[in-house]
Amino acid sequence: MNVGDILDMKGNDVYSVRPGQSMAEAAEVLAENRIGVVLVRHRGEVTGILSERDIIRAVTEYGPAAMIMQVRNFMSSPVKTCASADSVSAVVQIMNDRCIRHLPVVDYGSLNGMISITDIVRYRLAEKQRELAVMRDYAVARV
Repeated sequence: MNVGDILDMKGNDVYSVRPGQSMAEAAEVLAENRIGVVLVRHRGEVTGILSERDIIRAVTEYGPAAMIMQVRNFMSSPVKTCASADSVSAVVQIMNDRCIRHLPVVDYGSLNGMISITDIVRYRLAEKQRELAVMRDYAVARV
């Protein structure tokens, strides 16, 4: 199982903001799309990633003024990425080692999607349900 299998199931949609946008604008993108992170892109290139946690830290440090500050001040950079051909177990290891829950999927320099730990759990659960169905069908056929 690889990252591409999960993208095939969930799709390639990725939400992004620009480094010069305000934190309020980024928070609006997160809220409107019910997502936990947004990529920060400049001229099509991934330059950072901004999470709900980053916004909370900014507000904790700067108060309401953080919301008018630019995303570039709070985004995480550089961004660790993975490729569609990467194994899911390798991606889980990266997420575990770095304590992150999202990885952009970049293939040959082009953004191809975003994978989250939730996507991985959903995919593995669906895979286990398929295996169980095959075993049930086998057991019923033998009776």
